[in-house]
Amino acid sequence: GILALPYGMYLSGLVFGGILLVVSGIATVLSIDLLIEATDKYQCRSYEEVVEHALGKRARVVTEMCIVLSCEGVLIAYIIAVGDILEPFVGTEWRSISMIVAWATTMLPLSLLRTMDSLQWASSTGMISIGLLVVAAMHQVLVDEAAETAHNLLPMLWPSNGVTSVTVACPIVLFAFNCQANISSLYDEMPRKERMKNVTRTSMSVCGALYCVMGLIGLWDFGNQVMPNVLLNYHNPKSIYIQIAFLSMVVALTMAFPMNVFPARATLFGLLESDDKDTPPVNDLEEPLLDTKAQRPSDIEQATQGDTADSSDSSLSSLPSFDSTQVSFPVHLGVSLAISASSLGLALIVPDISVVFGLLGGTMGSLIGFLLPGGCGVA
Repeated sequence: GILALPYGMYLSGLVFGGILLVVSGIATVLSIDLLIEATDKYQCRSYEEVVEHALGKRARVVTEMCIVLSCEGVLIAYIIAVGDILEPFVGTEWRSISMIVAWATTMLPLSLLRTMDSLQWASSTGMISIGLLVVAAMHQVLVDEAAETAHNLLPMLWPSNGVTSVTVACPIVLFAFNCQANISSLYDEMPRKERMKNVTRTSMSVCGALYCVMGLIGLWDFGNQVMPNVLLNYHNPKSIYIQIAFLSMVVALTMAFPMNVFPARATLFGLLESDDKDTPPVNDLEEPLLDTKAQRPSDIEQATQGDTADSSDSSLSSLPSFDSTQVSFPVHLGVSLAISASSLGLALIVPDISVVFGLLGGTMGSLIGFLLPGGCGVA
């Protein structure tokens, strides 16, 4: 999301852009709190289950379809962004080839993993990479080319094209904060669930701060010439800092890629098996997003006590973890390949990540991130 935020800030203006960032961040925190409350109440282990318990079976089916489409769109955007990053180094004629190579050598193998415990440091790596990008952008505008590139920010305080441009910027900003589809599954596997609120607020604060700084720096450096993907403005990166930032963003996008394959794949497993009466419940088909070693034997023993324990005291960790071997490797491989390969094919056709971000943020992102959690909270 940070790659398109300078463009979003240009569309909305710094005043409304700042308001959008703050409101979106607060709304994200509140939506996560509602999801966690519903997750505890209904003793669910996935976003889809929470929606089904709160809003019904039809709402769950719609949610599952939206999650798959949303994850697919994000995967497309990631591959496009990798192509944008590598293009200055390999040339325009080799852009598509570089995208295919990056996908085949890193993104696809990581997507074939059954659990995310081996990617525990991926999120930290991504945040460090984004931080490097922000620092490199600041260094360029403040040190390397301050006299030549700095733009007056006063004309950009207000929307570039009135209210219309603000409405275009809204889904871009909303998409940057979208993370709700994984919340229930991640919460299920947290060893200390009381830390969830602190984790939520800290992560949203860090992301919001980085987004704000990158938006300001992008506008200060490029003004009304800022591109939908700010990396395209650095089309000929001479600064070693920008080059390092480019490569670090490749790492960040590569690490983030499987994080969107996992929920899409788990959701597809649920859709494929939902009509089979002999299939285990869908909650048994959920893929753990963190190491299942977090499960404590005492919690599993507690789960066997049934009605003898107060349901308000029971923890989600008392539910048995899903054994990923329940899904055969050929099925796992086939679904993973279908998701990853289709995203690559579409990424080679769609040229602009802002188009993807806008569509996702305005449709599936808003529904999954804010409308459905609000509905669950009301229920």
